[in-house]
Amino acid sequence: MQLTDYWFARLVICGHVLSRFFIVAADPQTRMHELVTASGPAGWCVMTCLAVLAFIGLIDIAVNDFMPSHVGFRWIYNRRHLLYSAITMNLLLISAVLAKEGWSPVLFSFWGDAAFCGAVVFLEMFPRHRKRAAA
Repeated sequence: MQLTDYWFARLVICGHVLSRFFIVAADPQTRMHELVTASGPAGWCVMTCLAVLAFIGLIDIAVNDFMPSHVGFRWIYNRRHLLYSAITMNLLLISAVLAKEGWSPVLFSFWGDAAFCGAVVFLEMFPRHRKRAAA
């Protein structure tokens, strides 16, 4: 097992994004569901893409952080920053799609998640480069 830096932060963001997708998809009485439905196919497309990216992130954490070091998806591990940058961009994109339907305080939760995910991408660069420089 090779726990990398910020594995828990990545787990939290992927879990939160995936749970938000299931809430939006399963509960039509929530404000988020109303906004995504009102935005049309674009909102559902972005939410589905966001869920797929979060699921890939959970697979990345499960395989690259919790499995033995000889087992792993190196192609995901080496491009992890791109995965979480894509999650950040999709969080901002869904907030833009929802804002088109009108202002809602729900947007703050998407902006907070995007800021948190972007911070994880930024902070994870330092240990990664430190490990490469030491090798």
